[in-house]
Amino acid sequence: MTDLWTWSGKFYGRREGNHLIHRSGRCTGVFHGIEVYAHDRRYLGELMADRLIRDSRKALYTGPGAPKTMHRPSWSYNPKVGYAMYPGCEDFPEPK
Repeated sequence: MTDLWTWSGKFYGRREGNHLIHRSGRCTGVFHGIEVYAHDRRYLGELMADRLIRDSRKALYTGPGAPKTMHRPSWSYNPKVGYAMYPGCEDFPEPK
């Protein structure tokens, strides 16, 4: 398990194997390499060190879907200092 924050420093959740688990305990994505895809196969973002970021140029990418059944107890951590955003990127989205 690896704890993960968004690029702006907000605690998002953790990586368990290839699954991205939101701090609410819900599985919100699946990793395919460093990229993260939602249940409906749309690109959510990618992993850089312990931070999640979204490359807006990849918004139309699709990949493997994530399972909807995985759920864990919720938890939280303190935020971290955010990083300057790369051109063409935005902060990792919160689940809908």
